[in-house]
Amino acid sequence: MSSFEIEGSEIIKWLKLVEPDFANNILIGCGIDDGVSEELLCILDIEHIPNYFVCDAGEQTKRIPFAAVRSSSVVDERPGTPLKSAIEQYKTPVEKSLDTAKQQLKSLGVSTVRISNREDVFILLETMNDHESEVLPIRFDRDVRYDVLKRTDMFRLGAEICDRWRKLTLDNRGPVLVDVFIKLAFFLRHSGQLKKALRATQLIELRSPVVKLSMGEKSVLATIRSSILLDLFETNRDLEDLKQARSYAGLAWANGQSDETNMVYQRLKKYENLVKDEQAIIERENSMRRLTNPEDDDAFKPYLEADKEKNENMSEEKSEHPSSDETNN
Repeated sequence: MSSFEIEGSEIIKWLKLVEPDFANNILIGCGIDDGVSEELLCILDIEHIPNYFVCDAGEQTKRIPFAAVRSSSVVDERPGTPLKSAIEQYKTPVEKSLDTAKQQLKSLGVSTVRISNREDVFILLETMNDHESEVLPIRFDRDVRYDVLKRTDMFRLGAEICDRWRKLTLDNRGPVLVDVFIKLAFFLRHSGQLKKALRATQLIELRSPVVKLSMGEKSVLATIRSSILLDLFETNRDLEDLKQARSYAGLAWANGQSDETNMVYQRLKKYENLVKDEQAIIERENSMRRLTNPEDDDAFKPYLEADKEKNENMSEEKSEHPSSDETNN
């Protein structure tokens, strides 16, 4: 069965161009995919004032504001998909070109539902085409594509693309492209792949003719590495991670102060203070335990043993030299 799916934001834009009765005839019977419900929410009616879709939500109806549909999609599964032709009538050549790009991205497994910037769609398509063809883009294009992937929160896809760039640059056997490793570390970290992200920043430790780091690159790599170590500390509570995080934060600051480095320092101090507070609580609890149960504390053992020995000696002296009362008896 053929179907037609369109972003909710496009539907809202289309509703402003057509008559309410025409919109009702076309949209009633379509379904809204809100990304939460297991089934499509079938549109039963449209309240153009105050802008609500009335949908079938199983045993009851559900009123969905137009604004909420912007981040959803509308699906037409009816024979002939009349929604598609109705939408096409009102599209400009640029919009049709945009739709084609979105369909191509969808065929490559990339969702465009949450992409608000039209230009980002075309940049993403170029990015994916180069990725599929294993083409290493020039520095300017890498920077532009990195920004788009960040802006659209496509961190896992960004990690996959940057890892391809890393392999391609290593295959070229030329100077290491430091920006690729910085971008890769960022996306790995923000997609939750902390161990891999940490390995990507190991570039800062390499001493090789093919690895030439500027002070700015050292600062960025050290900042990211420190952030990753703090992420790991937050999860594992390993004090060695905290210690290394401070070391790399210092290296970052020495090579170039930035807002990002300052944020790392603020986070670092928070965790260090937290550790101090926890250690103070433990020490206080131990002190209380020593006062209430001195026999359990090694620090008190010499004094306790001395008291015990003194008492034993006194007992022996008493048995060897009985009192005058005992002698008279």
